[in-house]
Amino acid sequence: MLVVALGQWAWTFVPTPSEARSRETAEAPELSQGASGDASDLGPVVPHIEVEPVPGRDATLERAIEEIGRMHAERKR
Repeated sequence: MLVVALGQWAWTFVPTPSEARSRETAEAPELSQGASGDASDLGPVVPHIEVEPVPGRDATLERAIEEIGRMHAERKR
């Protein structure tokens, strides 16, 4: 687990089970053999990010999330 704090914001990065397995198989390639006998059984690595709100900052956090969503939608156009 990795915790990153930036000012009033804090992010906790928790590896998914597939990400943890990917890390294990990188260290021990013989573990990468799955049911089909190859590394494809591990599936894609999907990052899991949890944002932990700071007490008293919930409204600010919600506004920031909405703004990021709007910026992302504009960028996709």
